[in-house]
Amino acid sequence: MANYSGIQKEETLKSLVHQDYFPKYGYEPNIDNIDFVITDSKARGDFFSDGPGSSRHYLWAEAKKGTHDVFDMFTQLILTCKKTYEKGEHLAPPWLGVFDEGRISFVATHDMLPIFTVTDFNWNIAPSNHETEDFQKAKEKVKNLIGAKIVIYNFGADDKDIKEFIKTHFTTDGAASIKSPITKDNFVQIFIKWVKEVKPFINISKTEWTEFKQKGILDCDFYRADVMSLDGNTITEKLKIMYPFTALSPPVCYRARTGG
Repeated sequence: MANYSGIQKEETLKSLVHQDYFPKYGYEPNIDNIDFVITDSKARGDFFSDGPGSSRHYLWAEAKKGTHDVFDMFTQLILTCKKTYEKGEHLAPPWLGVFDEGRISFVATHDMLPIFTVTDFNWNIAPSNHETEDFQKAKEKVKNLIGAKIVIYNFGADDKDIKEFIKTHFTTDGAASIKSPITKDNFVQIFIKWVKEVKPFINISKTEWTEFKQKGILDCDFYRADVMSLDGNTITEKLKIMYPFTALSPPVCYRARTGG
């Protein structure tokens, strides 16, 4: 049974938790100040890559030696990882978590995402300073948003349940871990990346883009057509744009040159 009481260094705690509960997974001790990142066993790389250098993140977590309030830790994690989420260099994992010497807690990322749109407190405060007014505002919003959705386990007594949770909710099965699927957790992130890396190769002039926008056809309509496609064709007719890119009004066909 795991017992982490009295650990002197946070790095030691993180290493032991990885060793005891995530031995089949890759581990990054710090990414953009996020304490504990569980990945597949691939090296990190761009998430549009489908080669051996790509990877998938399964968990972003805050770690602290000693014992701490769960909502303090989740609030610190959210304040820390917002910039990472918005940069889009690493796709958001399906799970967020926190742990100290006694407990580990998980919450689904999609349950936390609405807080990223909140603007009535200062996102630039130091995440580790729990005493500021803005931190307390953020904490209250975190509690209201996920208070009933957090899964909490005690190290040692709940070891079997922790391992079962990880086995059930994390997957490392072969090629599925090489390409990251588009999910409700990363839909916006991939759209931002799509605008930067795919949109410039769509064979449409600046004038035509302007005309489309005037008709209410936006970048996101092309993105949805791309996402909702199979074997080069959009699989639903309930979109403004079809792939190969065809504006339904006016009926002009555009094809994206995206390398495939």
